Amino acid sequence: MLAGLVTTVVLGQLNYQDKYGGGGDTGRWYNAHRDAALITSALFATAGTLALLAPTPTEKRIRLDTVTLHKTFTGIAAAGFAAEIVLGFVAASREGKISQRDLALAHQIVGYATLTSAAAGFTILTTSF
Repeated sequence: MLAGLVTTVVLGQLNYQDKYGGGGDTGRWYNAHRDAALITSALFATAGTLALLAPTPTEKRIRLDTVTLHKTFTGIAAAGFAAEIVLGFVAASREGKISQRDLALAHQIVGYATLTSAAAGFTILTTSF
């Protein structure tokens, strides 16, 4: 999922540069970014659903540990995924309007924040022992 998110962000940056950074607005990266976003969102939703439905083998009190930090960063990433989906559709629907660039910039910023949060959650959980 994290590799898919990195791919989505890279393709999104290329798409943004093509459209707003002097790339000629060719649309070259649009479909690849959209497809990567759909696949990554489905992977994230599947992993999240499995995690939420997994049984807890023992009762644990809430405390600050690696699992709690992982859940916190993953929760932030989930909010980012939801915001990205909305911002992506809204920005795409504003084709030709001045507000599209601002919405695309917000989409870009939330995308980087989502990637950072997901990477932090992944790193915290996989590097703890």
